[in-house]
Amino acid sequence: MSLPQQNFSNVEARLVALGAELLLTRPDTDQGLVAIYSLLVELEGDLAGTPSLSVVVGAVKAGLDTLLDNARPLDRATIVELDRFLSWLRAALAAQKRGEAAPAFKAFQVTSATKENVVTAEPLPADAILEVDLENSRGLLEEFHAETLEHLEAIERASLALERNRDDRESLDDVFRSFHSVKGNAGFLGLRPMQLLAHEVESVLDLVRQRRLAVTSPLIDQVLRARDAMVSMAEQIAEALRTDVPPQAIVPIRSLLQVIRELPRTEAPGESRAPMGSSFLSVDTRSTQRSGPSIRVPLERVTRLRDVVGELVILRNALSGVAVSSDVESLVRQLTRVTTEIEQLTRSLKMVPILPAFQKMERLVRDLAQSFGKQVALSLEGGETELDRSIVEGLSDPLM
Repeated sequence: MSLPQQNFSNVEARLVALGAELLLTRPDTDQGLVAIYSLLVELEGDLAGTPSLSVVVGAVKAGLDTLLDNARPLDRATIVELDRFLSWLRAALAAQKRGEAAPAFKAFQVTSATKENVVTAEPLPADAILEVDLENSRGLLEEFHAETLEHLEAIERASLALERNRDDRESLDDVFRSFHSVKGNAGFLGLRPMQLLAHEVESVLDLVRQRRLAVTSPLIDQVLRARDAMVSMAEQIAEALRTDVPPQAIVPIRSLLQVIRELPRTEAPGESRAPMGSSFLSVDTRSTQRSGPSIRVPLERVTRLRDVVGELVILRNALSGVAVSSDVESLVRQLTRVTTEIEQLTRSLKMVPILPAFQKMERLVRDLAQSFGKQVALSLEGGETELDRSIVEGLSDPLM
């Protein structure tokens, strides 16, 4: 059976990601193993309707299963085998596109380095200053900063939802995707501390997605700590963009990385079936969020648009007061209608729901509930009410 056309793009994207992970993987460590395994799981799903390909992917995945079950790393020979598999899958996909049979695949061989020569994890890096290339990457850094703030807000929101309902797969996937996106973008810009932190959290969350690790309050604690450290780094980037001075202070992450790495080893037996026991009982938002495609537009463009529309309204009003013929009067009425609609639309561009300001209270209440050992149920109403963006941003601190 041939691969459906709509699946080709998914498979090709995963092949690119798999190639990148193999390129960065260091032999005799567990770095990259979980990410590679996760990509194989997704590939197997994409190729489910094509047995000639999915069977091979399943065999490779089973080989890595052995390493994960025995807590063994990827040695050099296994990485070479994975490279061979990647080349085969690319050739098999090209054959599928041509309507030809996939080439034969020699059985996948999994080897393992001797324990005496194995480093079970990448050595913890020393805390370092975030290196920001203001001269060559200012535009990219501005885009990265804006996008990262959105991801960090999503991480906090979805993490709290996941803590309340540990079976919430959608929230788990949201947290994982956000960390994955920040990791990739930070790596591209050379923001090493942020990339390392996002990578460690992503690896732990992937174990949760595979049901190898339970969602617990201690795990959520560390996810939120990592998120807070990344907020501090994002603030450093914003300050650097504003002042043209690179960051001078270190955001410490080494001890946090150590704690996150220990999470899979510190889970108590049977804990995955135990209730969460969080003090933060529930959140009732009673509001709706707008959804749909969107684009990011610099605020100065919106401000300029409002100024131009204001000038257009002045001209419309001046034209309305001039004596004109009946034919021109009809055109003036149409102009008035269109201008009014443009004016209303322009005003709405800076209007946003107040819900994000409310949602910041969730984290505050959650942390306070844990600190004081109290059970708290938080109810938020009216989040769909829209206000000017500057007002919503200004409300956060007074509310806290």
